[in-house]
Amino acid sequence: MCGRVTIFDEPSVIEMLNELDAEYEASVLNHLPRLNVGPSEKLPVILNHGEGNQVEDAIWWLLLQSSEKGFKANYQWKTFNARAERLRSSKLYNKPFKQSRCLIPISAYYEWTKEGEQRYPYMIKPTDNSVMAVAGLYKNWSAEDHQVTSCTVITTEGHPDLQNIHKKSTPVLVPESRWQEWLDPAQTETSGFDDLFAPHFDVEMEVTPVDPQMNSSRIKDNACLSAIGDSFNF
Repeated sequence: MCGRVTIFDEPSVIEMLNELDAEYEASVLNHLPRLNVGPSEKLPVILNHGEGNQVEDAIWWLLLQSSEKGFKANYQWKTFNARAERLRSSKLYNKPFKQSRCLIPISAYYEWTKEGEQRYPYMIKPTDNSVMAVAGLYKNWSAEDHQVTSCTVITTEGHPDLQNIHKKSTPVLVPESRWQEWLDPAQTETSGFDDLFAPHFDVEMEVTPVDPQMNSSRIKDNACLSAIGDSFNF
């Protein structure tokens, strides 16, 4: 599971958008950094509707439902993550996997260990603070005058170097050389993406235990970043 992320106000995020020649509103970047973002909150995603790459704020929960204020997460199904092995077999994910793929730029994500009832968070990020391009799917929703985008993070099996932290899953990362291919809505043949689903990181990673205050996604301050123990790299 990938259930919490942070996006730093780093040059690497802007560099990624420029590399993709992505159109974006200044307001998207004005909201950086975004600390301790949880499911059903908004994330910037890079997508292509067929008219070039662009950045949109998306609700991090693929299935939505209408509400008085527009749309909100449909909590009947947990759709903030999509397992790679189900992308073709699931009716929910099959069509978006073919033509509605997106990239989600993040700086760090979090996993937890548990001792008794206490959960202990770890921040996982590149040691050089480079951006990670997480593979995602998106969906557009509209009703009357409300239009929103939703997204999900694609996950795969757990990384061998993180088995003591989280055994079950790792977010799927797309290397820079594959960004345009992943975003291309005309690329409906998906078998060429299978090699992305082996758990991998292309740079050295750092794992740091951080303040358990950030267990609550309401906490948006430096508790999300404050180390409370020694880091290890892999």
